[in-house]
Amino acid sequence: MKRILLLTLLLVPAVSLLYSQNDLKARNEYEEAEKVFTESNYSAALEKIATVEGLLGKWVPKVSYLKIRSLQRLADQDESSQLYLPKLKDEVARYMKYAADNKDNVTQESFDEVYMIEKELNDPELRRARIKKQNEEWFSKGMTYYNTKDYTGALPWFMKAAVEGNADYAMSMLGTMSELGFGLPLSASKAIEWYTKAVGKGGIVKNIDIVAVQGIYRLGGNDVPKNYAKCMEWNEKITDDPTIGAGSMGTIGDLYAEGGYGIEQDYAKAVEWWSKAVEKAKSSYDKYTIMEKIADLYREGGHGLQKDKKLAGEWESKAKLEKSRF
Repeated sequence: MKRILLLTLLLVPAVSLLYSQNDLKARNEYEEAEKVFTESNYSAALEKIATVEGLLGKWVPKVSYLKIRSLQRLADQDESSQLYLPKLKDEVARYMKYAADNKDNVTQESFDEVYMIEKELNDPELRRARIKKQNEEWFSKGMTYYNTKDYTGALPWFMKAAVEGNADYAMSMLGTMSELGFGLPLSASKAIEWYTKAVGKGGIVKNIDIVAVQGIYRLGGNDVPKNYAKCMEWNEKITDDPTIGAGSMGTIGDLYAEGGYGIEQDYAKAVEWWSKAVEKAKSSYDKYTIMEKIADLYREGGHGLQKDKKLAGEWESKAKLEKSRF
């Protein structure tokens, strides 16, 4: 009996010390979680929070609150996959249940924020409206800096709207800044990456960004070589567009006429695409320019196209008629 009592007396301080050490480790990890959260690294924050939970061995409202905020930010970034929303719903439900029974153990500010998140989870329109307003505010701040050529000041706001808000127009601006080297290292490849992300959102800047990408492949960039095959691939995405479709068709014709950089020179295909562009073009100047090119290729012949002076003359006459209209 004395031996058991002695062992108990020896173990109690050891266990207490272990819990004390775990509490200190948990506090350090929590502070790290808060730090990476403020740096917008929400995935890292969640990892730190998981460590905190493991060290504490219990659910704590303060830790849960930071977890909820991290999950909300990640859910905003990843609307399509719905990876984080179920986890967010579970954590919010647990927090609100605890708060209902332990009002004195949660701050009013934290409760109000979690309550609003709960409302958003029950009404997706509220969530969409909040994200839209938030992105517009961030983007507007970014444009204020950008328009005064303070690209360093603009960058964090565009980044927040693009990464945290998943806003295509902010992604597009980051593409432009990368392409021009404004506030970001000059990088045509990074510009393509941002433009491609924006295109994937299918928003109002989609076609503008497609034109930007095809332009980089057409002319080449500091770290992207000319690639006519890629340029053609991107142009083919917008040939049906009523506004810029004619331009994309004309570009495809140009690529076949020039050849190289992944495209076999083919005058017949160039004429085919230019003819489509003429039909779709709205301005007489655009029609005149394309018609002149077609006439030139028929005069020259070769590369899959039969030389034909008669057709060259016919296209030349059409070109002159269009020229008389501007």
